[in-house]
Amino acid sequence: MVVGLIVYFANVGLDAADKTASVVAALVAVAALVAPYFFPASGGALKRVIDIARTGTATAQGPQSQVNTGVDARAGDAPDIHVRDTGAGKADNGGDANSGIRLR
Repeated sequence: MVVGLIVYFANVGLDAADKTASVVAALVAVAALVAPYFFPASGGALKRVIDIARTGTATAQGPQSQVNTGVDARAGDAPDIHVRDTGAGKADNGGDANSGIRLR
């Protein structure tokens, strides 16, 4: 790359190289300023939120049955989870109930 710059400077002269470098620097600066708007970083400005409130009552009946009146999510799917005033989750005969937050 350095050799390429030396060859370029020798061919076009320092004055033309200076002008070209100024234009390229200006274009790179503008690209750096607008890039965040066209290519936002993941997890940046938008924040995923799960907000659960005032759910009803549910009952799981029987072996391996499941009921959920809260949140059952993979860890990392939603970093901000709020659960309040959830309904009762009941489990009978070997069932499983969740009325809060369960992260897998």
